[in-house]
Amino acid sequence: VQDIPDDMIIFSNKITAMDILADRPAFLIPWRYEPEGMPDPTYEKGIADYQQQLFDRKAMFVIFNYYEEVRLGNERVIDLTRGMPIWRELSDGIIFGILP
Repeated sequence: VQDIPDDMIIFSNKITAMDILADRPAFLIPWRYEPEGMPDPTYEKGIADYQQQLFDRKAMFVIFNYYEEVRLGNERVIDLTRGMPIWRELSDGIIFGILP
């Protein structure tokens, strides 16, 4: 994570871990459902916007325990990372993105 340029946005499923481990902020990946259990009408657009930022080389996705999240059927992780390029695969997760 230290190799990710400072001007790139990081989206993650574990924003507190990013703050502790990398000493930099991260933004939480979109939620499919609102707290009341209703579908979030902006979910699909949010996913598409985040993915476009990755392809524009403005953002990276840091997903902790990626294979476990996929095995458990975490739709947020699956939807966000589907078709995204892997930059690094690490023991505790995967970083998706394209460096400038």
